[in-house]
Amino acid sequence: MNHKDLKNILILATAAFSVIAMGIATYVFMAHVGKRYTESIVTYPKNGTEKSVFASNGKDSYLCCSEGERFEVYYTDKDSFTKLPYECPENKRIIRMAVDDEGNCSMLIYSAESEMVDGALLSTLTGETTEIDVIDKKGEILSRTDVSAYLTNENVPNSFETHDSIYYAMDCAGKAVVGSVLDGMDNVMSYDVDGVVTAVDDSNDEIVSVVLEDDISFLKAIDGSGKELWKEELPKSACKYGICAQAEDKIYLYNKELGVYAYDMNKKKIISIYKSPEVALGAGINDDNICILYEDEDDYELHFIEPDKL
Repeated sequence: MNHKDLKNILILATAAFSVIAMGIATYVFMAHVGKRYTESIVTYPKNGTEKSVFASNGKDSYLCCSEGERFEVYYTDKDSFTKLPYECPENKRIIRMAVDDEGNCSMLIYSAESEMVDGALLSTLTGETTEIDVIDKKGEILSRTDVSAYLTNENVPNSFETHDSIYYAMDCAGKAVVGSVLDGMDNVMSYDVDGVVTAVDDSNDEIVSVVLEDDISFLKAIDGSGKELWKEELPKSACKYGICAQAEDKIYLYNKELGVYAYDMNKKKIISIYKSPEVALGAGINDDNICILYEDEDDYELHFIEPDKL
């Protein structure tokens, strides 16, 4: 074995198995030979918290956790896991979160009554008001908007996406919905797409959605009038696709059972990017950055994935 071969082996071994202590975190970088991505894994101790809601733009992530009889919000990335000073308004519950392109977090908040049941903090929506709070990475409130005009306790979206914390794409009652905080969601655009919508993103002059038709999932694009532009069948799964996020010439898709896929808009082809080793707690995708949250009994485990060029 010559010096060059030995050097290459050492580089691969370091990339695959190095563990770096960073304060309270454990950091592992892996360059997967033959895979379509590189992966960084960061582990943070749970310290008695339980995940309630997770959102990420692939780099900046926010985690709403229950701690005893309270809900707390944390900001986390590859270098930190920080409890924020933000306090959810009294008698409210954070239902969904979304992280915009700048790393600010939008929180969809419903009126609720919470109580401890068998050691878990459970909430019941009461229907008085609904609002969207936007906070920055330090937990400071940037805006608070009442959106009760459209979003009620009988109309709770499963997916909740934004790129600018102004316009939001959601699925409500099986429809693709786009609304704005500029008018308090008073004049939303609701698109009745064939099938049941499970995820929506509004970007690049197209509205893309994942639609379930007769147990088959499709990626569909529609224009502003609701006209279908194209659709592509997705790999079959027992789980619904929960995220579709546009990035330049591709659309990323996430399925908690199967993992991450990308639709190459030039080649018009679905490509498997990352296979989930287990069912995840949540994921976030934006601009060729992916973050997936897992947990064990004691730790949260964040997988930061950077896909190779397609």
